[in-house]
Amino acid sequence: MKKMVFAFIVGLAFFSCNLNAQPESNKYLKNTLELIADRALEAYNSEDYIDFFKYYTNSLSQLKTKRYFDNLFISVYKDSFGDIIFKELVESKSSFNPDYPRLVYKAKCVKHDNVLIQINFQEESGNYRINRITFDRKPQGQNY
Repeated sequence: MKKMVFAFIVGLAFFSCNLNAQPESNKYLKNTLELIADRALEAYNSEDYIDFFKYYTNSLSQLKTKRYFDNLFISVYKDSFGDIIFKELVESKSSFNPDYPRLVYKAKCVKHDNVLIQINFQEESGNYRINRITFDRKPQGQNY
């Protein structure tokens, strides 16, 4: 009986440690992804396509051109929304699943106050890289 109680206590302690480890790994992943996002969005604001694409996956290397950056990020997003003034992570809409991480921000831009920025990541050679950034108007009445 004592051995069974001891095994139960050890198992419970092990289970508790694993539960506590998960949030720490999520916190590390969140901080890493936010750092990448911050740098890419700073490059977007300064219209520096070289710095912007530093954080993109190499599988999209054909798109990492000034022309693509100007056509999508400047002519579409910058013309519609302008520079990002403020952004706040929406954790409830973001995903910290290591296989398919995604950050969702609500943002205020120069030309529009309610902007939704979504950044999808993928793992590449042991590091996370951006594979897509989208800007959109936040739907009316949608609370985040």
